[in-house]
Amino acid sequence: MYLRLVQVRAKAGEVSTIHAFYGASVIPALQNTPGCLHACLMQSSQHPEELVSMTLWETQDDAETYEKGGLFEHLMKQVQPLLAETSEWRVGLSKEMRLEYGPVPEEPRVSAYLVSLEI
Repeated sequence: MYLRLVQVRAKAGEVSTIHAFYGASVIPALQNTPGCLHACLMQSSQHPEELVSMTLWETQDDAETYEKGGLFEHLMKQVQPLLAETSEWRVGLSKEMRLEYGPVPEEPRVSAYLVSLEI
């Protein structure tokens, strides 16, 4: 499995708009994206303007295919005007069961996705 975390800081007064965008645009897009197992948008209780999108993927290739396919960039362009800043982390579990993680060196394009996980 592969985990992507995209942290954003919303511009003043835009948190509810970001939540609405996530539900209306990102969630439906990810429900039809191969390899996406789960996604959620989390909000800091101490700093309400800080949000984290967490997506869980079957494989790193699935996450990268989604990102390189243009959908991530398209969603990012839509939400970008609502954001003050962004950062992105990627976490993976290797076949040797080693946890590998680190910040992404480039400026991320941000979007968030909610997919229900049924067990």
